[in-house]
Order: sequence, then structure tokens, then C-alpha cells
Amino acid sequence: MPVLKNSISISLTRITVSVSLFILAIIVARRLGPVEFGKYSIAISLYAIFELISDLGLENLAIKEISQDESKSGLFFSNGIALGVFSTSACFLLLILTANLMSYPGEIKNVIYLTGILLLPAFVNFLSETIFIALRKTKFLLYVALIREASLLALSILFLMQGRGIFSVIMAIFISRIIGLCLFIYFFAKIKLKLIPRIDIFFLKDVLGMIPVFVLISVVSSVFFEIDTLILSKIVTISEVGIYSIAKKIVRANFLFIFGAATAMFPVISQSFSSSKGKILHLYRLFLKYIFLLSIALLLITLLFAPLVIRLFLGRKFMDALPIIKILIWSVLPWSLSFLLSRFLISCGQQNKDLLALGIGLLSFAVFGIFLSFKWANYGMAFASIISMAILAGAHYFLTKKYVITPLKGT
Repeated sequence: MPVLKNSISISLTRITVSVSLFILAIIVARRLGPVEFGKYSIAISLYAIFELISDLGLENLAIKEISQDESKSGLFFSNGIALGVFSTSACFLLLILTANLMSYPGEIKNVIYLTGILLLPAFVNFLSETIFIALRKTKFLLYVALIREASLLALSILFLMQGRGIFSVIMAIFISRIIGLCLFIYFFAKIKLKLIPRIDIFFLKDVLGMIPVFVLISVVSSVFFEIDTLILSKIVTISEVGIYSIAKKIVRANFLFIFGAATAMFPVISQSFSSSKGKILHLYRLFLKYIFLLSIALLLITLLFAPLVIRLFLGRKFMDALPIIKILIWSVLPWSLSFLLSRFLISCGQQNKDLLALGIGLLSFAVFGIFLSFKWANYGMAFASIISMAILAGAHYFLTKKYVITPLKGT
């Protein structure tokens, strides 16, 4: 089954990246302690927002368009890079501005500034991954991820052992992304994909016409996933931010499994809208069942093994993360359903409804996050995450039923 095969490849790729980043977090946390890890977490969380914004929503747009017309692959790559140079430059300036507006201490600002160099290589890696997913050549993603993430860990360990601190970790990430880019170019040549090294004004105009909503989706979703850390950074101590960040990383490792499965389903869903309405309804029921069972399994596995992971890899100073994990883990179920439903909305051209659902979710997260974290600090933010994820899933379900499923049943 092609969907299962691609799902496994994407999931293994995300697992590789997740395990790599988790091991990196453990290395940094153990080597530098909660305070330094807190600084690192704040910088990476703020960077992650602008990294997703710089992507311009091209992931959803490219998968939707290329899965329906593979001849657009080369144009998306060359013109996408042109857009990426502009977007990453703008996001770099916004990253610096935001760090200053939030009045962080100088040592945190310096780490944030340095993360800006990661934006362009991260964008080109992302664009390459997206094209391989749309073409359903997902095995190449795994090959790149294994080599790229291995180089990241090796360089990080080497630099940290030399006592170079947080800045050396950022440089290790940068070098590994350059390695990933070189590998993607090699695999493009291997599958004989013509990259078309020219700017197509008419193609760009068509893409730019669709980009605004997709950009807003990226902006809102990126803020949604990092707003908890940023809110906490202004309410609790840096050490507490570090504790929450470890819990968040363990829980959100599950998201990458779900992301892999749903992303493999996305081209199939998108293609079905140009073929059979009956097939769409069948996929809706089948994929919802699949993603629900997967998320339940991941939830139970995390509850079972999280204490062991903390004891073995992090030690007693991070045991306070365990009760936070036991709360946060319940956000996995509504998020998995929400992410899959958003693929149906985007596939049928209702991306504005996806944006509406994300906006509702973000607003609820901001309100509940600020209110509950002031009352119960990290625990309050964990509960706010569950509540906002449930609201997000509810909004996605209502909008998908109204604008996708009900119209299909009526025809």
C-alpha cells in the first residue's frame, strides 16, 4: 500500500529528526544545566516561529499542486528558493526586532541573533523535503535525515566537549543543514528531476496569489506551537522554562509520528478531490480511524516510558518534568485529529477555514495560557495546552463537516 509505505518513510524521517533533537536537548541540558538550557530553549522557540513563517506556507501549497501536476516540481524548487531568500531575510530582521522588543537579557539576545543564520539552509531543506513528499519519493527523506542528524549530533558533542557552549550548538545545526542540502541536490539528480534554474514570472504570480492565506496559516500555527514557552519565559524562572521545555519535547515527539502519517495521507487526499467524491468520504472515515488509533497508542507508550527516559537520560534535576508530561500528553489526541482534518480542508481549497480554526485555537491558547500559568505556572500552561488543542480540534471538525463532508453527501 503506497500510503502505508510513504507514511512509514515520513514517520521514520520525523522519528530520526525527533530523536536527534531530543538527544541534542539532553546533551545540552546535562552539559550546561537547567539555566543554560532555559536560555537555549527560549532562543530556539523564538527562532522556530520565524522559521515556520519564512516557509510561506509552501508545504501545503506545493503538496497540493505537485500531487495534481508533477511537472510543476522544478518550478516550485527554483522559484521557491527565490521566495525563500526574500522571506528568510525579512524573518531574520523580524527575529532581531522581536528579541529586542521582548527585552531579554543580553546573553539570550545573542543566542537568538545567531539562530538567524539557520533560516535560509533550513528553508531549502524544507522545500526539498516537500517536493519529495509531493512526488511520493519519501525514502530519500530518510536517507538525508540519517546522515544530516548524525552529523548534527557528532558536531554538537565535539564542540560541547571542547567547552564552546550554546553558540557551538547553533553552528553544529547550521553545518548539518548545509550537509542536508548537498544530499538533497544529489538525490534530485538521481531521480532525474529538472530543477529549471530560472524565475518564471507568471508562475510566481500564480503562487503569490495563493500564498497569503498559506503564510497566515504558517504564522498562526508556528505561534500556536511556541506561544507556551514564550508566555512562560515572562512569568516563571528560566529554570522552570527549561523543565517545561523538556516535558514539551518528550510529549511533542509523538506529534512527529502523527505528522508523518498525516503528511503521507495528504497527497492521496488532495488527488482524490479531482477523481472520486465517494473515495473522499471513504478516506475521511478510514484516515480518522487510523490517526485516532495511532494517537491512543502513542499516548499510552509515552505514559509508560516517560519516567524511565527521564531517569536514564536526564537525572533527578529534571524529575519535575514528569507530572507536566502526564498532563501535556493528553493534548496529543485532539491535535492528531485536528491536523488530519486540516488536510481535508486544504485539499478542497478551504484553507481559509483552516486558518479560522487555527485562529480560534491560538486565541484560546493565549487566554488560557496567560490566566492559568499565572495561577499554577508550568502546570497551568500544561492544562491550557489541552484545552486549546481540544478547542482547535472542535473547530476543525465543525468546519470540515460543514464545508467538505456535508456538501459531498448532498451531491
